[in-house]
Amino acid sequence: MAIQEGSPQRASLLYFCALQAGPGLHKLGTRPMLKFILNSVGHILVSSRREANPAPHIETGLQGEEAAERFLRQAGFTIVARRWSTPRQRGDLDLVAWKDEVLVFVEVKTRTAHDRAAAELTVDRKKRDTLRKLARFFLKSFHEKPRATRFDVLSVYLLPGQPAEVKQIQSAFRWSEEQSRH
Repeated sequence: MAIQEGSPQRASLLYFCALQAGPGLHKLGTRPMLKFILNSVGHILVSSRREANPAPHIETGLQGEEAAERFLRQAGFTIVARRWSTPRQRGDLDLVAWKDEVLVFVEVKTRTAHDRAAAELTVDRKKRDTLRKLARFFLKSFHEKPRATRFDVLSVYLLPGQPAEVKQIQSAFRWSEEQSRH
């Protein structure tokens, strides 16, 4: 049975492999090797759907997602899905990544200038609800649920002639609006 790129089954498989390796690996000095393997495999498993000639705003968004992915990898995340979608729900999850034992759903907001309002402020209630629904679909195929999950927002600024500027907001929102207020 083939497992599709960027699928929850592959993310679950990576998680299972990490659990089987055991938490004591870092004491043996093999953690860097495990991290390399997971990052290498994770890179192969992500979906890389890309249109032939995307509109300029789509291309900007894709460049922002690539910058966000590089940022997260450098911060020790293992990317397991990119632009994940399901026919059952409109929209997509920009990035899904593991950080230690936490499965992180990442929304990326990209801008080519510093506007009056920060990019992350565009993740409104409707968008948060969509991301929660997508995350629930993503988790449905996990045999063993992750110990922890969270929703992060990354604001990426692609300013002419400068390296990408990335701002990460960890736990930007929770599974419900009521939880987010507390």
